Amino acid sequence: MFGIDPLFALLFSFIAIPFRRLESKTLLILLILGVLGATVGSLAQVSYPWTDAVVLWIGVSAGICISRFFKSYRGFILFLIALSMLDVVQVLLTSASPARGKEAVGSALMFGNFVIYGTLNFKIGIIDIAIICAMTDKLTSNGKVVSLLPGFIGLLVADMFVFLTGHGGIPLIPFLTSGFCVSVLVKRTEGRSHAM
Repeated sequence: MFGIDPLFALLFSFIAIPFRRLESKTLLILLILGVLGATVGSLAQVSYPWTDAVVLWIGVSAGICISRFFKSYRGFILFLIALSMLDVVQVLLTSASPARGKEAVGSALMFGNFVIYGTLNFKIGIIDIAIICAMTDKLTSNGKVVSLLPGFIGLLVADMFVFLTGHGGIPLIPFLTSGFCVSVLVKRTEGRSHAM
């Protein structure tokens, strides 16, 4: 459904903001517990919707850990560009494989995606969630609204691309990267205007 992706990006960003207060060691412990939960859950054949909670847990904690690893915007943007290229290659290599419905997706694969079935029919990968949360954490300072923009802008542009071209199954990380770059420009412009 057009326009639902950016709203979920806002949700993931809102969820990430309180996690910023946690120490890096605590976040790493949460990430390890999440990965263990996903491993046990996939072996125990835990199914949707319970897998979504674990995917969100891992995505948020991993995203903030990633953000803290990169001290500068430049390093983080280079990281996003590298991931964007890998995402494009991955989509090109897997685009020839047949699509699978809900019935064919096993529990292990469910732990790689946050999904909502039904009228929304929403699916986003755990790496995409981690990147949205990392971008939010990187831009969050003094509760600025700009920290909510990267994922929202990126997925809005991706939705518009799919709507206008009719091509689905696109790599999301390049769109998220562009959303982050626009948000950094907004933040710097905002900073300059306050300095004057």
